[in-house]
Amino acid sequence: MKNKISIIVIMLVFIQQLIAQPSSYFYAGVNGGYVFTPAKVLENKTWHLKDGYFGELNLGYRKNQWGFSLNPGYLTLKRDASKFSNIAINKRMMYDSVTSGLTPPNLVDGFDVPPTQLNFDKTTHTQFIHKNLQSLYALAGVDYNFGKKKIQIQVHAVAGAGAAKLGYYFVEGNARKITEQTLFTSASNDLYQVTADVHYYQLGMSEKTYNQAVSSSTGQVNEKYSVLPMARAGVNADYRLSQRISVFAGASAWYIHTPPMKGMHVASGEHSYQSVSTLGPLFNGAFSYQQPFSNVPLWFYSANAGVKFNFIRNAKAGNTITKEPVTTTSTTASIQPKDLLIVVKDLQTGQALSGVQVSITRNGSFYTTAITNQNGQIEKITAASPGNYEIKGTKNNIAATGATITETEFQGSAAVIYKELTHNDPRFTLLGTTVERKNDNKLAGIQTILTHAQTADVFNQISDTEGKFIYQLQPNSDYTVVANQKGYFSNIEKVTTKGLDRSKTIYATLVLGIDELKEGNQFEIKDIYYDLDKDNIRQDAAVILNRLVTIMQQNPELEIELSSHTDSRGSAVYNQALSQRRAQSAVNYLISKGIKASRLNAKGYGESRLLNRCDDNTTCSEAEHQQNRRTEIKVLKN
Repeated sequence: MKNKISIIVIMLVFIQQLIAQPSSYFYAGVNGGYVFTPAKVLENKTWHLKDGYFGELNLGYRKNQWGFSLNPGYLTLKRDASKFSNIAINKRMMYDSVTSGLTPPNLVDGFDVPPTQLNFDKTTHTQFIHKNLQSLYALAGVDYNFGKKKIQIQVHAVAGAGAAKLGYYFVEGNARKITEQTLFTSASNDLYQVTADVHYYQLGMSEKTYNQAVSSSTGQVNEKYSVLPMARAGVNADYRLSQRISVFAGASAWYIHTPPMKGMHVASGEHSYQSVSTLGPLFNGAFSYQQPFSNVPLWFYSANAGVKFNFIRNAKAGNTITKEPVTTTSTTASIQPKDLLIVVKDLQTGQALSGVQVSITRNGSFYTTAITNQNGQIEKITAASPGNYEIKGTKNNIAATGATITETEFQGSAAVIYKELTHNDPRFTLLGTTVERKNDNKLAGIQTILTHAQTADVFNQISDTEGKFIYQLQPNSDYTVVANQKGYFSNIEKVTTKGLDRSKTIYATLVLGIDELKEGNQFEIKDIYYDLDKDNIRQDAAVILNRLVTIMQQNPELEIELSSHTDSRGSAVYNQALSQRRAQSAVNYLISKGIKASRLNAKGYGESRLLNRCDDNTTCSEAEHQQNRRTEIKVLKN
């Protein structure tokens, strides 16, 4: 019982200490401090606000634990010029926005340009203007105080308005005749030498200021003050030096309700580029794109300190105990941030679709872009703010069905909002891989050529870091694929979509074997056929030999032995003579196409180098004999 009484006495003394302060009085003070912005405001391209300061008067009245205050003051936030002193040109958007001229072949059929940036610094700027945010304001509100006699904790919430200039920045420039080998780099790190003339500008300001500048005959920016709602909440620790003087320090969170903002990056110009490794054709074109910037709410924080003078008329401690407010809970489902999961599927098969460019806007402004992975998903967007979203997708210049998310979908207990897009491309997709023929190791950076057998249309693609390349194939069509890379050789491979059902499959696959043109290497040239007992070059064999002509032209130091082999049927003497004539016919064809005879050596081996068991004493199938009838090349020098 004594313990219970002791606890009650201690509690009564503690309550008395909490309320042991003058019951009511007026006060006046000064307060100021350092202001800093969160990363979202600093990095947001519409704002790029960094830090600043504020100073204010504090006029108020306190009765027991509650108080009311009026706080007129001045606030400024500085723009971080380092964030826009270098202007970044988005190469993905640059090459996606070709307005005239030739389209780069490497952008056709799924080729992805890494969206890295090209920076222009102050040396190319013709205008570089930026103004800070500044505001005169008046805030009023309530505070609640508790603590011991000398040390008081104050929690406050105030709101009001400010006569503010939000400030702005504007950067404009011209970059002339830039030569950059890394301006355009394929996924396989194949360099392209690019010459570009670029005009760019970037800005962040209110729409009102932007419209004024646009409508002005001089184009000059002349920002006016605007009255904007403001609010602040925070906590202070107050230390009483005497009954009438106290010092305090604290921290606060601020919010300014801003008008519609305008932020964007615009670039246009002309460019020409050429592959450094293959010295392919020169492509020229013009481009123009506009990239709008999203806006974020203007929240920021402050650390402050000040001094206060208390006009106390009655120093007697008050004994009023205030009632705790009654908190009510709403039964209406709250709107809260949720994760967004976006998936794209092929309409005809229902399979997940990779490589789809997905773009998302929120409340009519740019939000984000992403590319779907092998599961047809973009990276999950976590804690997306409530709003109205529009989702679009495109692949191979064909748009997917769109989807929308309304703000009401952010209600409820579900943590994820799921949206599915469908894409309908009637073509098949060829998934190819370039590998070393002798060991199947993947080869990156190999240029490949796809030719439509019926229309003779030609397409180019370079294999990526994993040796992969992708082409779109028309239904019921035949194609050939071959490597076209200096220092390498591949046979011409055939691909067909005849007999494939698009409703059941999207993909055709091909492994393209590559041989390095290295001294001592030897490999077969497929599909060179001769009529029975003949050595003349047939039309179908000429197509294959024409490919060899191209390789000899690409590699001017290359010297080869071109050899012909027969099966074991017939006499060895006859086969030896026949193979020599055939090898010589092939060499003569190459010479007729401009290849020097000194780089070529014809060699007939007859039946002396069989690849299998099919000698004179063995019965074999026609397919086994066919394996021995072949044409090979051996690299003598390169």
